[in-house]
Amino acid sequence: MASPIPIGKRWQPFFNVKTLGQYHFDLQLVTLDDIDNTTLSALKGNEPEARNKTLTLAAHEYTHWLDHVGTLWGRNLLCAYYCGLVAREKNDPAMFFKIVEANKHINRISSSRYYFTKGPKCSERPPWRWTLSLGSRFDFSGKFDHNSPIPFIRFFKGTTDNQESLIARMPISPASLAEVRAMYSEFLWINEECRGLNHDAAFVNKNTFMKDYDSKLYDSDFLVYVTSLHLLANHCGSTDLFSIFPYSSALSGLALNFPSSLIPRIKIPPNWEIWRQNEWKIDRLQASLDSHDRGFIYAILCYHAQPPVSQDVPEWINTVLTAAMDLDLEVVTQEWEKEFEEETSRILKQVSHPIFSKLVEIGGQWGKKVGLLGQLDPIVDAVNGKSELPLPDAITSDFEPWNPGDSLFHIDGWSTMERKDYLLEMRNKMDEFFEICGI
Repeated sequence: MASPIPIGKRWQPFFNVKTLGQYHFDLQLVTLDDIDNTTLSALKGNEPEARNKTLTLAAHEYTHWLDHVGTLWGRNLLCAYYCGLVAREKNDPAMFFKIVEANKHINRISSSRYYFTKGPKCSERPPWRWTLSLGSRFDFSGKFDHNSPIPFIRFFKGTTDNQESLIARMPISPASLAEVRAMYSEFLWINEECRGLNHDAAFVNKNTFMKDYDSKLYDSDFLVYVTSLHLLANHCGSTDLFSIFPYSSALSGLALNFPSSLIPRIKIPPNWEIWRQNEWKIDRLQASLDSHDRGFIYAILCYHAQPPVSQDVPEWINTVLTAAMDLDLEVVTQEWEKEFEEETSRILKQVSHPIFSKLVEIGGQWGKKVGLLGQLDPIVDAVNGKSELPLPDAITSDFEPWNPGDSLFHIDGWSTMERKDYLLEMRNKMDEFFEICGI
């Protein structure tokens, strides 16, 4: 189902197989495309089916918003995009390179269909085997840019030396880290919902949810949503993907929030050293680290992870950091807090805009609330209307507003329609720039 808001492919970083809902990162808006007025009325009547359908979808999309405004990676993307927007608004040709930089940032986080290769349909249950490789992106002329590596994951249903057993090859990107976290928010929401139901109703509700999810976890069409989950489960030798969910979500949050100052401390796996030398005389391993590639950082952290054995998430993350960097969670958290404040100050100085300033302010509060690991319980509470922090607007497929609590954008005076019209106009102007330049 198409969104009521026309969204250009160029500016949409999160890949969706089906448009049930979307988070529009440029509009700072959630749309629940599969929710109509009938479902919305049933939700207001507290009907279980409507609650499940609407609020699991809302939890998913609001997690994207949280990762966009509340992580170091997301705030860096915000800065790049709004710098491009302001450059176009001021119509200053000397600053138009910022539009190109914004597009480059967005391209680096998306799961480009060109990079995705799918093998035969696979529903195999044991953990998929995987291999990691570093390829090259393309520049605007269509040539390989070997200075801009891209980490690839190949999943296999059998041995990794048999190409016929290939399930899929795809980038491990920030988008894939964000999607597994959004999937985990749905998982948290259904668990929370079941606590409030009687035993029989809770069993049916959760069992239906698990069957639906189980069909997606091993479906290559949904691979972008569970890439980081399969990586960690395979490395830990676990056949229970649901038990790995909280660890994969937290490790993904850590990768999205990883302080740049600590990247040189990461221990590189010895067998990865081969990427330092190749026929192009380019150290793609170092180039990946220098570009702070979040998917690559996640893969390294996975390499250093031990199977969780009845450990809570922070305790397990602490063991990963100790193995990967000889640092503990407390030290890394302190460095993240410092860098988060510096990043907030930097982007507010670069972009002065009422929409953006309010977003940075509220996003900063959310980032501090969920912390370095981006723990998702607070966003699930907020979707249920149980949070002191506001969420941005959400609209349904009928373009009706739906908000679980106070709206972020009702605070700053910009209505949903005003914001949409303004940002769409600016984005169209940026697209005109690309067309004129022949990019």
